[in-house]
Amino acid sequence: MLHQRMAAAHRVAEQLRTTEETIDDTLIELSNLFALLPRERRNANMSPVTGQAAVSHVSRAVSLAGELRQAVIEAHIALHETQREAGLGARMFGTSTEKPAGLLVVEDGELRAA
Repeated sequence: MLHQRMAAAHRVAEQLRTTEETIDDTLIELSNLFALLPRERRNANMSPVTGQAAVSHVSRAVSLAGELRQAVIEAHIALHETQREAGLGARMFGTSTEKPAGLLVVEDGELRAA
């Protein structure tokens, strides 16, 4: 039974890490696009009005991606509690990642420095 719980926790931890990395990559790409739009408009010597709708849409996408990141971080915190409830303790750090320095812990439902 413990083996099954540990295997399940490992799969969830790996997927969570992949998801968090993907969201960060998305935020980086969106931020690059957001910065590029006014720069290229200026380089092309176009009116500041040109492309404003696109800038607004990308700005909204950045904001939504930030909200998505927050929701996944909240899920991460909830999964930490699930890990404790399952009797697994702080064991899971993924197969290719060492225990991070400056580990964060959950206290009162919030991440804090250990």
